[in-house]
Amino acid sequence: TYYFNYKGSVDDFKKLNKQSIAFTKDKVLYTNGKGDILPGNYHGFIEEVVNFSEINLLLENEKQAALINLSSYIESAFARYNAVYSIAIYSIIQISMYILMIIILAAIMQLYRFKYGVFMSFLESVKVIVFCMTIPALLSFIVGIFVHFSFVPIIFQFGSGVLLMFLLIKYGDKEFA
Repeated sequence: TYYFNYKGSVDDFKKLNKQSIAFTKDKVLYTNGKGDILPGNYHGFIEEVVNFSEINLLLENEKQAALINLSSYIESAFARYNAVYSIAIYSIIQISMYILMIIILAAIMQLYRFKYGVFMSFLESVKVIVFCMTIPALLSFIVGIFVHFSFVPIIFQFGSGVLLMFLLIKYGDKEFA
């Protein structure tokens, strides 16, 4: 539910038991209907009046475009919360992916037991993999400062795999044969 030109108190708005957005004179408020409130501002709004009577008289596709435009203004009022949420979720997913990658590579390294009979344990494999990830991580960090960010994970993942493969091929026969 939308409340335009809302003049009630924030506490009254908090007590609403449904998801709502209120437009006050100087801020935009959102409640999830459970007593939580998220304040926003009019930073993303343009300096023009939104006339809903005109929007209602527009053709269907023009009306849809006008409402999408309005919703983008509302979304920009809460942009700082979206950024924090996006960064947190992205970081959690990336860390989870790398932990999964380490576990999978350590499990694949255990297949070398068929060739050598005696080979490093799973925990030792994890330590070697983390060691092999250090150099590509530092290289990716340095490259990421100067080059576009989307190229950095490629350097890290490719470099980690190549370095690990090199170590296994070069030193596998010497250490475990």
